[in-house]
Amino acid sequence: KCKNMKQLKQSHAQLITCGLGTNSFALSRLLDFCSDPLHGSLSYGWKIFEQIEQPTICICNTMIKSFLLKGELLKTIQIYTQMMKNGMHPDNYTLPYLLKASAMMQNFHLGELIHGHSLKLGFLFDIFVGNALIAMYSAFDNMVAAGCVFDEMPWQNVMSWTVLISGYAKVGDVDSARLNFDDAPVKDRGVWGSMICGYVKNNCFKEGLQLFRLMQLTGIEPDEAIFVSILCGCAHLGAMDIGIWIHKYLERSKLELSLRLGTALIDMYARCGCLD
Repeated sequence: KCKNMKQLKQSHAQLITCGLGTNSFALSRLLDFCSDPLHGSLSYGWKIFEQIEQPTICICNTMIKSFLLKGELLKTIQIYTQMMKNGMHPDNYTLPYLLKASAMMQNFHLGELIHGHSLKLGFLFDIFVGNALIAMYSAFDNMVAAGCVFDEMPWQNVMSWTVLISGYAKVGDVDSARLNFDDAPVKDRGVWGSMICGYVKNNCFKEGLQLFRLMQLTGIEPDEAIFVSILCGCAHLGAMDIGIWIHKYLERSKLELSLRLGTALIDMYARCGCLD
């Protein structure tokens, strides 16, 4: 197994020497390493990808995801376009990547186009594609379309509810967000967090803290995003007692303070008039 790009290039040279320079399976293994954000090289991976005469959908997805994570969004669309030209159909991994890319590119027309492809290919009722569509429309503040996709899904998981609630909160419609939160049949940390953070972002600090207390009764452990939101609410309401409880909780759990959490704690103490 390769540990760095130097070893990978040596392996690539051996494949060519052994007559496997165009073998799809062998090249796909090299491609997996190239797509690694820490040790790989996407530019070298692209060269390998171009040598594969008939890339599988899995190989294409690997490249699309890699370019998406790298922020090279036009490349993701280029690969998808080439796939369609070659008569290859995307799957329920390809489409969410492309929907995310369209949102990152702020290209609403592209997002609608991918939505159309999803419908044509029969993926509209797929949970991964459905959630990605809700997220895409939410990114463009089009909650009417996001709500329609949500309602048309044969079933929703906790991610569906989380994305929808976050979308409503993003556009400032906390009432619709709360209605959907109350309707959610299962409330995991993501669902609770989306509503709590939504309240705080819309300056509904009291409601956010009240919901946090309700969450505590369920036994669900807060994550960093929830802690930061609650500390922000404490800072604005002067609720230092809750802020101190969070600080002690973090110390007991021996969680390493991130820059974001540390800043939120300092801000809370400063706004509450405790500068010691």
